[in-house]
Amino acid sequence: EFAADRQVIVFTHDIVFVGDLTKAAEAAQIAVTERSVEREGTGKPGACREHHPWKARDAGQRLNDLAKDLARMKADRASLDEQTYETRSAEWAGKLSETWERILVLEVVGQVFDLGTQEVRPRKFRLLAKITETDDADFQASYGRVSQWARRHDKSTAVNYVAPTTDEMQAELDLVKAWFERVRK
Repeated sequence: EFAADRQVIVFTHDIVFVGDLTKAAEAAQIAVTERSVEREGTGKPGACREHHPWKARDAGQRLNDLAKDLARMKADRASLDEQTYETRSAEWAGKLSETWERILVLEVVGQVFDLGTQEVRPRKFRLLAKITETDDADFQASYGRVSQWARRHDKSTAVNYVAPTTDEMQAELDLVKAWFERVRK
C-alpha cells in the first residue's frame, strides 16, 4: 500500500518473501527495482548488485537470463574450444533444470501448498487436474534431456557424450518458455 505513492525499501534475507513481494507488486502494477548486497570473493561484505541473485529470481526472470546467456554462447561459439563450450553449456543446462524445478514449485505445487507457511489451499487442488498428459510428457522429456546435459554425474565413456548444440539448447528454452506460459494461465 505504501509503495503506491512513495518509495519503499525492503531489506531481507528471506527469498520466499522476496518472491511474494514481487508477485504482489506485479499484481498491484507497482514497479520493483531489484538490488542485492553480497559478499565479494574475498569475503568482504557490501558489494551492491543491480539485480537479485539467481536463487531469488522467479521463473520468468530466469528464463530471460537464460535467453541472454544462450545468445552470448551463440556469439562466442566459434571461438570456444570443446571443453570450454561443454562447461558453459553444462552450467546453462543446470540453470535450465533449476528453472524447471522453480516453475513446478511456484506455478504448480505452490498454488496448492504454500511452502513458506505450510498452508494447504484446498480450493486450488483442482488446478493439479489441469496438468495434461501432454504437459507431463513435455516436462518429463525436456527435464530428462536437460539433466543429461548438466554437470551432475560422470558422463559414461561408452556414450561418448557430446555437448548439445546451441540450436538444441534454444529448442529446450523455447519449450520451457511455452510450457511455463501455458501452465501459468
